Amino acid sequence: MCSQPATMLFWPPRDEALTRLLSTQFSVSRVIRANLRSLALSSVTVRRNTELENRVAELEVELLVWKQAHSVAIEASEREVKAHNVQIAALNRQISNLDVFKSVGHLLSATLPRV
Repeated sequence: MCSQPATMLFWPPRDEALTRLLSTQFSVSRVIRANLRSLALSSVTVRRNTELENRVAELEVELLVWKQAHSVAIEASEREVKAHNVQIAALNRQISNLDVFKSVGHLLSATLPRV
């Protein structure tokens, strides 16, 4: 049987422990860096989300203004159409009254004796 000195018995496990410790520290370091990147990405995402929510709010206000303007324009157009229709109806009445007078005038001239 081969006997090893006492110091040699503890060295390989210490070396493995040191290796595991270093790899664990490396892994922890990688995890911390990954978490920091995630945190940075998260804060950028939250900031962008806030910007987009503000922009959506602005666009909703703008859309409301455009809808109100459209509604006012439609109402004005409908008033103009009604006024136009009233004018057309008045002109049609005038035209039909002229036709009645013409036909009455022809009837009167046909029934009255000529002098």
